[in-house]
Amino acid sequence: MSEAHAALRRFREQYLRARQEQADVLADEIIDIADRATDPQIARLQIDSRKWYAGKVRPKVYGEGIALRHTGADGAGAVQVDVTAKSALVDGILDAMKKAPGQ
Repeated sequence: MSEAHAALRRFREQYLRARQEQADVLADEIIDIADRATDPQIARLQIDSRKWYAGKVRPKVYGEGIALRHTGADGAGAVQVDVTAKSALVDGILDAMKKAPGQ
């Protein structure tokens, strides 16, 4: 591998790590926003925006849930796997904020 290819590979790895860290920072900001929120509507907009972007940048960690169905060759022995969306926790926090006294 030439030196230019090696440099390009290192840059690519650094760039991917930086994007992953960016998604992690956005996820941390979601918790901070929920903790300090005084207006649930503004908080939801801020949280949903960060949640959406983090899911695009790092979908395996912050992406929406999926449901898969796998069957054997003869169609028997169906196995269903449901993966719950990670955003359910954030939605629960915002719902609790709406129901909290004084809101």
